[in-house]
Amino acid sequence: MRYVDGLPVPTTPNYNGNITAQRWKSSLSPDRVRSYYYQYDGLNRLTNATYTAIDAQNQPKEQDWFNEKLTYDNNGNILTLKRTGLQSKNGTQMSFGLVDDFTYQYQGNQLLNIVNAVNTPTLHTGNEYNYMVGGVNGDYQYNANGSLLQDPRKSIDVIGYNHLNLPTFVCDTSGEKNYIINLYDAVGLKLRKRTLEDGKLKVQYDYISGNVYKDNVLEFVPTSEGRIIFENNKP
Repeated sequence: MRYVDGLPVPTTPNYNGNITAQRWKSSLSPDRVRSYYYQYDGLNRLTNATYTAIDAQNQPKEQDWFNEKLTYDNNGNILTLKRTGLQSKNGTQMSFGLVDDFTYQYQGNQLLNIVNAVNTPTLHTGNEYNYMVGGVNGDYQYNANGSLLQDPRKSIDVIGYNHLNLPTFVCDTSGEKNYIINLYDAVGLKLRKRTLEDGKLKVQYDYISGNVYKDNVLEFVPTSEGRIIFENNKP
C-alpha cells in the first residue's frame, strides 16, 4: 500500500479508465482528508469500495463506516451488495455497522426480488430500504417484451405501454391515485408528460422541437452549449 496526502491508495493504479481512488475534504472539517479506494474483478466490475479517513492524531485509519462490497453472477447481474453506514446517533456518539445486506434474485436476467438481511433501523438516506427485510419472490412483474409492469417497493402498481413498448402511464392506486401519463407521436418521440395527484392534474410538460414547456410556459431551450433556462418568460 502506498500513501498520498497521508491516505492509502492501492499499490497498482488502474490505467484502463477505472477510478483507483479519490480524496476530498468537507467544509465542516476542512483539515481532515477522507478517501475511497476501489477494487475491481477481472471484468472491470466494482467489487470493493473502502473508506479511509485521517483520525484525530492525523493518522490514516481504515474505518468500516461507508464501505461497499459486491458480487456478481456470470451474466454480470449483481448477486449481493453489502453496505456499512451510520446505525445510530446519540449526541456526538455514533454507531456504525452493516446497514444493507441485499441478495438479488433473478429469472434469467430479470430481477424478481431483493431481500435485505438487515432488519435493524438505520439512519442512512432516510431508511428507504429498511422495509425490504424478508422479501417475497415475484415482487417485480414484466410483460412479454421484458418491460416492468409493477414495482410494489416504490408503490408502482401498474405501468402501461403502447405498441412501441413505450410507457404511456404509471399508476399508484394504493391510496391517493397518483398517475404519470405520457403522450408520444407515431415514431415514439415524447410530446407530453402529465402528473396527477389524487386524480387531479399537478403539472404538465410539453416537448416541442427540444423546447420544454411547463404548464404552457417555456421553461428551457436546448443549445449546442447546454440549455437556456427561462424565468418569468425571460432567459
